[in-house]
Amino acid sequence: MCCYFLGLRFRRLKQIDGGNGYLINLFTGDDTQMRYPSFVVAPQSPMEGWIEDAITPTRHLQSVYELIGELRRAYNIDEARVYVAGQSMGGYGTFLIISEYPRTFAAGVVLCGGGDQSKVERLTNVPIWVFQGAKDESVPVESARTLVAAIKKAGGKVRYTEYPDTGHIVWPSVVKETELLPWLFAQRR
Repeated sequence: MCCYFLGLRFRRLKQIDGGNGYLINLFTGDDTQMRYPSFVVAPQSPMEGWIEDAITPTRHLQSVYELIGELRRAYNIDEARVYVAGQSMGGYGTFLIISEYPRTFAAGVVLCGGGDQSKVERLTNVPIWVFQGAKDESVPVESARTLVAAIKKAGGKVRYTEYPDTGHIVWPSVVKETELLPWLFAQRR
């Protein structure tokens, strides 16, 4: 069984409705679980996010990493198939947790997130698929384009899908990407 850490923002069941529910529903849906049985974990970042300043991870990110370790010890989780995904602030968290713990994850999926370009070298050994809306006013499209280009230039394995007529809310389109789940579950560390 593999494990997903989803960097989504929610505390209660009602908070995974709407936008936050798209990835959760994709990963926990009956069809997905039958085809790709997995353990899904979805911690929430507090409002201040996953970083203290421009580059320092918060204690919350460290807590998520520790949680992943506890789950790996407690359950039969394939350590070569631990994945991370997140949207918006969770997208930033996805880039950050991969850059802080690159030997932990087999792949990452980022929806409308950015990252620290000084840590690009740490992102080169983990396959990442980035989704971004060209008209995003919350996370400027240039942030994603620049980071993806830097990862590619450094020799990283990154895929990039940009939706030309979409703003920040890309998740309804992402969950319809027929290649996403096969690509993700094919990745091994």
